[in-house]
Amino acid sequence: MQHPQKSALIELISPSGPNSSVGALLKRSGAGPYHLGFRVADMEAAGKQLLQSGFLAVSQLQPAPGLGGRLIRFWHAPAVGLIELILWP
Repeated sequence: MQHPQKSALIELISPSGPNSSVGALLKRSGAGPYHLGFRVADMEAAGKQLLQSGFLAVSQLQPAPGLGGRLIRFWHAPAVGLIELILWP
């Protein structure tokens, strides 16, 4: 779903099969929000901000097929949970 002004995007996903990674996640955690994603114009600057705020990078910079190949990186902080930075210049 996309907001009419394109300021927000909600991505709904479902398992592609009984043994998919999404299926395993649903079995483990149940249905519900998994993470928040934020568009950033400068991945390096945003990452530095997160490091200074106590987040740890939990993935490498990688293309996201579901976002047209845009580059993403996941970060985690115990008090906040998992977030995704999406390079969106």
